[in-house]
Amino acid sequence: YTRSLHDALPIFTPPSEVTPPPREFVRRRVLAVDDEALLLKAYRRMLSDVHAVDTALGGGEALRSLERDASYDVILCDLQMPELSGMGLHEAVRARWPSLADRFVFVTGGAFSPDAKRFLEESVCAVIQKPFRVEDLLALIDRKARECGDATNSTGLPAGLPS
Repeated sequence: YTRSLHDALPIFTPPSEVTPPPREFVRRRVLAVDDEALLLKAYRRMLSDVHAVDTALGGGEALRSLERDASYDVILCDLQMPELSGMGLHEAVRARWPSLADRFVFVTGGAFSPDAKRFLEESVCAVIQKPFRVEDLLALIDRKARECGDATNSTGLPAGLPS
């Protein structure tokens, strides 16, 4: 492998192209679900300037949180968790709160089982692979929330639930 001098030189980019102007996002309610507390802390730090973020340590805690309040715009969920996987959580949510099932954004490290691969290919859920840029995650959350519409209706109940 050889590198040319051109490869070694930094490329100058005018300041306007280095960092695009901050994009405006609508404030959304996000439930972040992961089995690693440090990742939940990182999600809160990354997203809380823009969104209202609640966290759940694992799928079981996520279900308990949703029992109390299911009016989330997006559920950001790790795909591979012990006990109750992201797929299992999605299945439980689809059975109990069907209108929330399409609001999932799955986070994956890229290595997953054949079942997980098939699940992602067949679902309408969004997927983002680690590592990712915060701006990409914010844009994906925004897109998913817009696709699914408002999480609450005029009664304050999650969209799609009887009033």
